[in-house]
Amino acid sequence: MRDPKDSRRKAVCMRATNLTCLVILICTLLPLTIQGCGKRTLTGRIVDAETGKPIEGAAVLIQWYKGGNVPGLSGDQEVDAGEDISNAEGYFKIPGHSTFFTLFQMAIYKKGYVCWSSESIFPSYKKRKNFSLKDGMVIRMEPFKESYSIEEHAEFTLHWSPFISYSPLHLYKDAIKSEKQISGETIRGERGK
Repeated sequence: MRDPKDSRRKAVCMRATNLTCLVILICTLLPLTIQGCGKRTLTGRIVDAETGKPIEGAAVLIQWYKGGNVPGLSGDQEVDAGEDISNAEGYFKIPGHSTFFTLFQMAIYKKGYVCWSSESIFPSYKKRKNFSLKDGMVIRMEPFKESYSIEEHAEFTLHWSPFISYSPLHLYKDAIKSEKQISGETIRGERGK
């Protein structure tokens, strides 16, 4: 005759083994699922804030990141990025970005316009409020005015260009080269001499 305690032990052992296998399977497949699924294309349009006309040739950069693990300390890490140049109708498309990461920075640059940042507004540096990434969004870029400081705008453009020095992407980097040059000249004290 079989001992009923033996049967219970075997059943408990079997459940524990099944649960362990399930946890291992989830831990193995979850990272693959996050990378492959939950991706979508993000589209938008860039227009002149004064005329409403489309802006062609604006460089758009969006970088998604996850925050550092220690509250209050820097340590943000880029997890996804995309860029595009707006077409003749002002439309841009950022393909295949992850929907799993909600922290992002977005910057748009076009010579002759104020650099647009999802974080702050030039020249006041006021924090931009209530902006979120939405498919079909319309971004209004303000024409650069003579009263604005070229040097301050260059600093703003470089400051709010998210993680740009670490990014392998080049469209946005190429677009802001003149701002980088102005900033370098300002730092070296060569500007205006």
